[in-house]
Amino acid sequence: MEINLSVQRVALANAAGLYTQAVETAVRAGVSRVIESSFMDLHDDPVYLAPLPEDVLPPLSGSLPAARAKALNVRTTRMLKIAGLALATLVGDLRLATPPPLLLAAPRDPRLPRDLLGLLAVQSGVELDWSRSRLEPGGRATALTLLQLADALISQGRAQAVIVGGVDSGIDLKTLAERSLAHRLHTLEHSDGYSSGEGAGFLLVSRGRLAEVERGCGARISRLGLGLEPGTRESEAPYLGEGLAEAMGQVSEGLGERVSTVFTSFNGEHYWTREFGVAILRNRHALTEDVRFMHPAMSYGDLGAAAGISALGLAIEGLRRRRFAGPLVVYASSDDGVRAVVVAGKE
Repeated sequence: MEINLSVQRVALANAAGLYTQAVETAVRAGVSRVIESSFMDLHDDPVYLAPLPEDVLPPLSGSLPAARAKALNVRTTRMLKIAGLALATLVGDLRLATPPPLLLAAPRDPRLPRDLLGLLAVQSGVELDWSRSRLEPGGRATALTLLQLADALISQGRAQAVIVGGVDSGIDLKTLAERSLAHRLHTLEHSDGYSSGEGAGFLLVSRGRLAEVERGCGARISRLGLGLEPGTRESEAPYLGEGLAEAMGQVSEGLGERVSTVFTSFNGEHYWTREFGVAILRNRHALTEDVRFMHPAMSYGDLGAAAGISALGLAIEGLRRRRFAGPLVVYASSDDGVRAVVVAGKE
């Protein structure tokens, strides 16, 4: 489908850096912040993780009630700290005529509080339009799917601008234990796994330039493709890679200019290579001969619900810094089968 979103600002925070430029520089240089951690899997092998150092995370806001803050679990606490930092960086001293709604992707975890958006508003100090904000539990692709809602809110005149984002943290014992039981973590002895990370990514989008923003990113999101893979890890259906191929086909049809760079959510698990191959083969006509594939999780780990939007933020930052000329493709694949593909380019 065609959408029309001008990107005004981007904010990223993860193990590769606390700010967008630092993250983009680290990923472009191939710097990896994945470390051998003290967490051991079921076989007592060290697990590779990409955590944010505790000393760089801000404390919980003093405006949060003490009893409420004390009751938060480790995962929620880390997510609030990381997302609060990134969201405050995104908005800064910007004051829009009307507060923007926040469309936020977060992990599907029953431990997460229902008032996460409210807690995040307090932590970040950012004023939001609560009537149109949404918290969407999901996976790597979820935040990208929310671009459709952002486009609708703006085109219908229900919002001047929208913040679309995602946050996740896989750096807590319960989450790591669950992933270890599923044999999905990367260890010294198990290379067919991923390095769990944590981070947040936010985009401020609008229709055209915002008068309140002195200098935007000079980038536009023009297409969004959505697909569903029936053959997930949890289903009995065969895994054929159809979902990603379908989503990529939606955005590549009639694109005109060929794509020279593709950002992916690939996290190191061999499982994802099949759909990658199917999607690329079926859409080869839309790619240049020397197309480049960017796998940012190799630098900052698997960001879960923040993965897709963070990859898109990297692409936008690359366009802003004139590292790319033509249109870029960003795709993300969630464990539940949801696939999302986005096309972004210069305005």
